[in-house]
Amino acid sequence: MDRHPWLVAFDETVDMVRWKEDAACRGMDINIFFAADTREAKAVCQRCQTTQECLEYARRFEEAVGFGGGVYGGQSGDERRKSRIYQRQNARSQAS
Repeated sequence: MDRHPWLVAFDETVDMVRWKEDAACRGMDINIFFAADTREAKAVCQRCQTTQECLEYARRFEEAVGFGGGVYGGQSGDERRKSRIYQRQNARSQAS
């Protein structure tokens, strides 16, 4: 029997969250990272030393479960989706 995508995502990312200990957002109200206005969250990300790890965490989680949102690594869910689409299109055009 296949495992639920949430469990797979958890297993693959549990070791990836060590960066959170050094994240600028540690201990903050997470609601700012899921607000319609992303400016405050992105300002926190700009002063953070773990943005790349955070962004990678979000990308892997979203790929595993098929959806995502909120600001991670300085990017909104829409920005991450657009980035994935661009990367896929670029990979296809290079393969042709």
